[in-house]
Amino acid sequence: MKERYSVRPEATWLEALNEKPGAECTLHFCENITTVDEDDGEGNVITLFEADHYTVKTRYREGLLDIAKASRAVWLAKAMENEGSEDPKTLKTRIRELENLANEQDNIINDLLLGTLE
Repeated sequence: MKERYSVRPEATWLEALNEKPGAECTLHFCENITTVDEDDGEGNVITLFEADHYTVKTRYREGLLDIAKASRAVWLAKAMENEGSEDPKTLKTRIRELENLANEQDNIINDLLLGTLE
């Protein structure tokens, strides 16, 4: 969905009201960010930003934003798939979520193991 912003949005950001492991949070993705000059009605030109904005809800875990940035294409595809969908929790979606979670946990375990070897 097209969104307008008063400041340039990040390509990927995390909205977490509670940074507690397992708490629900939302990953946001902006694509095709462009600058739009607009008259403010008083003869002044203001610069806004317009972007295609997609979201995906997930469970919070430490390092989630870094994980999402590292595998942005996968997360973005999921967010785009959910766009306009009335029931994103189909069996196919749940399987994809579990696969993503398993991959993320593998990455975390590898990072932890590599950290202990140093």
